[in-house]
Amino acid sequence: MTEDLNDLTLWAVLMGVLCTAICRIVIGRWFTPATWYWVAWISCLFSYQYVLGLDMLPAPEELTINVLEDAHMGAFWGFIGFSVVSRLFDVHNLSSATRMRTFDFLGTVDLKKVDLLLTFYLLVALALLGHRIATVGQVDLSFLQAARESYIGADKSTIRPLLLILPISVPLTVLLGTRVATGKVKLHRPLFFFAICFLTAMADASRMKLLQVIALGSIVVITVMDTERGRRLHQLVKRYWVMTLIGGFGMMVVFQAIQIIRSTGSIDLLLSEPLTVLLPTNLMAYLAQGTSAMALFYEAANGPIVGGDLTFSFPMKYGAILGLNEVPLSKGDVFGHVLRVLDDPRVQRGGISGIGMLLTDFGPDNVWFSSLCMAGALQLIYVACIGRGFIGLTLACCSCMGALFSVLNLWFLSAPMMVGMVWSFVVARWLNIPLWETAPGRPQQVNPRQPPLTQS
Repeated sequence: MTEDLNDLTLWAVLMGVLCTAICRIVIGRWFTPATWYWVAWISCLFSYQYVLGLDMLPAPEELTINVLEDAHMGAFWGFIGFSVVSRLFDVHNLSSATRMRTFDFLGTVDLKKVDLLLTFYLLVALALLGHRIATVGQVDLSFLQAARESYIGADKSTIRPLLLILPISVPLTVLLGTRVATGKVKLHRPLFFFAICFLTAMADASRMKLLQVIALGSIVVITVMDTERGRRLHQLVKRYWVMTLIGGFGMMVVFQAIQIIRSTGSIDLLLSEPLTVLLPTNLMAYLAQGTSAMALFYEAANGPIVGGDLTFSFPMKYGAILGLNEVPLSKGDVFGHVLRVLDDPRVQRGGISGIGMLLTDFGPDNVWFSSLCMAGALQLIYVACIGRGFIGLTLACCSCMGALFSVLNLWFLSAPMMVGMVWSFVVARWLNIPLWETAPGRPQQVNPRQPPLTQS
């Protein structure tokens, strides 16, 4: 199976390059959901090969290889097919969207209100961290391990309102990322926002919250620069390349240190083997373990769960309340069953990938079609929404996030993304940002009562 994995990796690279190039020709943009999908999965496959050579993960099963081939082939045709469909039916005025500036909503933003939002988010983060400290009852090197165990096993009903506020990070990330990319803000607000996100991550000892914010912020900046045909890219690289390298390396060290301390409850391993946080081995293993466990998870779950209960668990939960569908089997039920019959650290630590969820939901014979539909939907949402103002940009970037995080089982229909979209509407209304631009590239009417845009 190792040779099959090598062949699959090379095949994925060729398909990724071809798919990205075709989408660029059809849509006129380099960074679409197709690009992020192939970046994520090619990185995952190379990571799998690397950690496989270190005997950190077992070789993939035949079912895993076959499912990955079907899923990637389905995604390939989904991204390309729906790109062509969007062009044929003129889903968006693509030529206008690629030439004109579509960030006029920045001119209506009141920075004082943005600071109030950041302060509100800080209070929520401090409340969550305080609750976790009170629950754990200790603040020492074992805090991360105890906090994670407490978060997974404890009843969250008392802090449910605070957890529903956390996805306000989605509109804040889009807003601040756009201002950074267009040169309309200094770095103190984004850094303050990132510090708040770090506090929320410490409240449950989770690296995923930080990783999501970093990924979404990067997608927003790159999407904005792609819209402007890279006119800001040279300036940003020239000004911030050293900070970016140092920050990227620092975050890699922080992520791996959190994992080691959370797993061991001490810093003994860090002191005895400091290179464990200087090399990306643990992160690469984390990226690959969900993919390596797909076949085992599928078998332990007793075959496919017809209806997409894992992939669409969040919208189906509320669809059942409205009587639109039957009550879905929750992710907690499925993972609980799997963990009772399967003692495998890959599942316990990282779950399964998005393709693994498609496998468990629809069975191996339907992975190709379900992957085509998911990929096509993400691409269509991106094309229809990009260049349509704040809400359009948020939806487009979230569709890119869905493609990128398909390697870590989130897709687009995760609870944080959907609740974050609700918060995007609320924040846009409160900041008096136009929700949707019906004419791409046409200047919006700015409220004359709004204060002028500043560089603070």
